[in-house]
Amino acid sequence: MASTPYIPWSHHVSRSYLENKVKEQPRNGRLHKTLAPLKEEIRDGKAALRHYRAATELSSGDADAANDFGLALFKIGRWDEAVKEMKRGLRIQPYHILLHKNLAAVYARRGRYREALDHAKEAVRIAPWDPQAHRSLAKILDATGNTRDSLSHNRQAVLTGPGMQAAREHHDAQAYRRVAIQTVARGQTQRGHASAYYDAHRALAGKKFDMPTTEITKQLLFKTRTTPELT
Repeated sequence: MASTPYIPWSHHVSRSYLENKVKEQPRNGRLHKTLAPLKEEIRDGKAALRHYRAATELSSGDADAANDFGLALFKIGRWDEAVKEMKRGLRIQPYHILLHKNLAAVYARRGRYREALDHAKEAVRIAPWDPQAHRSLAKILDATGNTRDSLSHNRQAVLTGPGMQAAREHHDAQAYRRVAIQTVARGQTQRGHASAYYDAHRALAGKKFDMPTTEITKQLLFKTRTTPELT
């Protein structure tokens, strides 16, 4: 049985306020879009989906609403509808980076790597400074066996990081980890300084280590080559 999520009082106040505003202004798409994720947080999936749908219908030119509705559909397994909605969002705003990143993730989850690569590459083209875009492309390239280009984009993610928030720092740590592992796998340990990359991963992840080139790091690097990647 799933545990009931803790919901802060401020969340209840915000949700109650928005529910009243929606009753007053039922044709306001922005209000529906704002209320929908609050419904998701209390695990009222049906209500959330209803508000996401209303937001897209009432704000037909809002690519953000299409992105949010598409993600909500994907979370409940309605994959075809999710893709259709996200593609509709791209027709509104072709350079919407979140839509490209999310479509890449959706296609990759379904094993459709050609489409996933197209959208992941477009996300990097639109925002070459975005470490998440490089990380996503690197993952998909790695899944298709292109470790050389995957390593290149993981390195680019490292160069554009670390992120400012804790969640992004976790991803930055994983990018360092992937660079270290892929460097070893490609036999580039001298040129790529795999140990230094792995120590950077451990530092960002808050893990204790002694010196940048200790035997502990080398042992960990060797171990990770046969260990499934943690996400």
